[in-house]
Amino acid sequence: MTRPALLLLTLGFVSLSPLSAQLPPRAGDPKKEEKTPEPPSERDRERIRERNQRKAQEAWARDKKKRSAKDYAAMESEYQNINTNFKSPEVKTLLNDFIKKWKDGNRVGCATMYLAQKSGGDEREKLLETCVKKFSDAYYLDG
Repeated sequence: MTRPALLLLTLGFVSLSPLSAQLPPRAGDPKKEEKTPEPPSERDRERIRERNQRKAQEAWARDKKKRSAKDYAAMESEYQNINTNFKSPEVKTLLNDFIKKWKDGNRVGCATMYLAQKSGGDEREKLLETCVKKFSDAYYLDG
């Protein structure tokens, strides 16, 4: 599950939780306060980063296998054009066109996440759900 989707689901769960679930335990309560988990060590972070970069390269390779060299080059060129123009007013149109044209694959998952970032309200929620359901194996190439 992608981090924004997980955050969205977590926020939804917290907002629906009863207020009593958020109260600290009373003195003498058998339920003790849970300790905050230790942050990952530098070595663990490095391993996670390497794993994510490897998975990103694998996702990129799947995109290459899925399409002819010509189609892959065209898709990659369009995607890089979108990245170059990410702050332009027409980027949402470019992203929508890209998603409709290419339909599936790692780059389409990334484009869908970008579009969710540029959207709001119900549209954003729908796009995040699509990312989770259809593109949970997508990775940005920086891992």
